[in-house]
Amino acid sequence: YIIEPLDHNILNSHLENPTAENLLVWAWERLMFNALLKGIENITIWESPDSAAILNSKGMLAILSDRLEGGLYE
Repeated sequence: YIIEPLDHNILNSHLENPTAENLLVWAWERLMFNALLKGIENITIWESPDSAAILNSKGMLAILSDRLEGGLYE
């Protein structure tokens, strides 16, 4: 659900603005809605050995709530 669509592909073909943070949200949505994985606590994307972006369940719930209010998932 994550590796196959991204492997040997250009990130811009999947995300308009493929920052690590946006990639985290994209991955979380695919895992929850496509793979039907529930109870994810956090996802980390390492950009380098000492730099990472982390999205936890509280942050993702806030993002989902904002998107629902904005009508993105209708």
